Amino acid sequence: MDADEPESAREFLRRHAKASRRGDADKEDRRGDYRNERATRATQWAEWADLEDWQRVATQEMETEFDLIFSLVDYHTVMMEMESKRGRSFLVFKDADEAESYAVNQVEDQLRDEPELFTQDWLENFINADHLRDQLRSDEENNLRDRLDEDFPGYEEKRDELIRLDRLDRDVFYTEDAEGDEVELPLDDLERVIDSAWDDYIEATIEEQLEDPVQYLKDMLGDEDGMKTAMRIGGINYREAAEAAVSTDGTAHFLASYSGKEIQLPGGAVAYRTH
Repeated sequence: MDADEPESAREFLRRHAKASRRGDADKEDRRGDYRNERATRATQWAEWADLEDWQRVATQEMETEFDLIFSLVDYHTVMMEMESKRGRSFLVFKDADEAESYAVNQVEDQLRDEPELFTQDWLENFINADHLRDQLRSDEENNLRDRLDEDFPGYEEKRDELIRLDRLDRDVFYTEDAEGDEVELPLDDLERVIDSAWDDYIEATIEEQLEDPVQYLKDMLGDEDGMKTAMRIGGINYREAAEAAVSTDGTAHFLASYSGKEIQLPGGAVAYRTH
């Protein structure tokens, strides 16, 4: 981003979420006798005149709700972080939709940075299986073709295998002479038939093997290595996974690290206690 270009809301929220997580340990270390000397009435904040209308309303509602005074730690048009004199920290959002958006961004970053924190069986649901299958298909098809060509090197061997697998009719290759005896037809005239059926057989085998490409890799490499390989090759739809996590567990589960609860303020803003 250019130095003169204003920071977007999404960029701010991502940066703030990461900075907030980094500061958790420091706050815990000083909790015992900590005093936030910058806490004062919101109307006395240096940033008061720069705040959005909803922020001025929400800060005063927070003062009334908790009978506390706060300092403004960080803020943007859709959210702000406040800290009381004794170190109680809150994230406050313009509304529940903005809070949910922040939570989704936070979870998406965690999924990218620390996917091991999430249940791997759940995360598997968000692997791009189509992309994984496409990436595997060419190599797997070539490997299978090489193995089969070693086992069935000539047209006669391929013909017999295809007949055994019911992928070609025996009648295509044999006829009866005038005495009713079976006679083998010249293979030179039927090589194209065998080639086509052989290609179809290989393609069908690969399609069956890669029907579930994640399980295919697990069977081949073991559950843990197979999962890691599937994630690396296929890629994770991190946004979809983050949205599903927040939808299932709720915004407060990810934002209210202290209480796990959402605080609904009278003016429509929502707050989450983090410490």
